[in-house]
Amino acid sequence: MVPHCDPIFSRDEGTRLTSISISKEEVVKQIDRLKNTNAPGLDKKDTRVLKECKFEICTQLTEVFSKSVDTGFVVISWGMANDVYIFEKGDNSSMHDYRPIYGFT
Repeated sequence: MVPHCDPIFSRDEGTRLTSISISKEEVVKQIDRLKNTNAPGLDKKDTRVLKECKFEICTQLTEVFSKSVDTGFVVISWGMANDVYIFEKGDNSSMHDYRPIYGFT
């Protein structure tokens, strides 16, 4: 099943991301950089699972990411997050004294 996608930029050539190239090696490198303490994503998979099967999934992930850049469409769920703002210090009525925590759903 193909996930639903929304456009992330207009079809205008001036806004296209033409200089970005995504390789399998870069995908593997970015998977390696994930912290083992990261919370599971929408798929409920632990970071450890991604790292253990990175070579088996890098081709498919590269295709998905490249297609997203080439077409300007991104899977809707990639942008879904629950934003929570934690008060740090100062005036609790000022948003400038809160810091965001993003919990992806």
